[in-house]
Amino acid sequence: MGPALVRASSERLPAYLDALERGWSPDNLRGQAAAAEQRDLIARDPALFVARQEDRDALGGPVTLADGSLAERLPGVVRWIWDGDFCGTLGFR
Repeated sequence: MGPALVRASSERLPAYLDALERGWSPDNLRGQAAAAEQRDLIARDPALFVARQEDRDALGGPVTLADGSLAERLPGVVRWIWDGDFCGTLGFR
């Protein structure tokens, strides 16, 4: 079976966290700052982190841009690329 797009889940969260801890970042502009934010949120509230991967109503609050400014969040969903283990993410807005 090849890679598939899957919803974030608590069952798959340890593999996602492992990728963050090994240096992967979900944000190619903010890099390790974004990865650290996600690790912190996972540590505080893993269920909230998973829930925020599906934000069709843009309820997640503003987004921090590369220059540090804030922008209004767009509705979107994040799917994890999965091939039996975590491979990456795709964000749909």
